[in-house]
Formats: sequence, structure tokens, C-alpha cells
Amino acid sequence: MGRKISHLEQQLQAKTDALSRRQLLQQIRGCIREEILRWQWARSNYLKYRDSNTRWFHSRANMSKARNHIAHLVDDQGVRHTDEGGH
Repeated sequence: MGRKISHLEQQLQAKTDALSRRQLLQQIRGCIREEILRWQWARSNYLKYRDSNTRWFHSRANMSKARNHIAHLVDDQGVRHTDEGGH
């Protein structure tokens, strides 16, 4: 969502006419609202299930860990580096 907002902000800077700028501002506000609602929904689910359902909580934590895992890096010369130790 942050990338979309950044992209819209870049478009906003390039526009000079008022109608286009107004439309882009409305889209940015909508994206920000949606981001806030998603954060609130996640927070309410966390508060609702954190103690009563540890399986649910741990599945969310594991999903987050898997999403944030870096499998490999590519350096400036295009060489792919992996961590063979699995750390």
C-alpha cells in the first residue's frame, strides 16, 4: 500500500491542473484510509485472539516470518549469495 501512495504522490507532483490534483489527492486519502482500516482490523484481531487462540496467533507470526525471509541476495556483479547455514 505504501508503494501505491508513493506512486500517487509522484504523479501529484507532476500534475499542474487542479482537477487532476484533486482526483489524485482523493485517491491518496482513500489509500491512507484503507491502510488505517487494515491496521485497525489486524490490531482488533490480535487483541481478540491473542490469549484465547494461540494457534491463530502463532500461524500469523509464522506467516509474517515467512514473508520477511530473505532467501538470497544479488550483488552488483549479479552473483547470487545464499546462506547455506539456514540462519
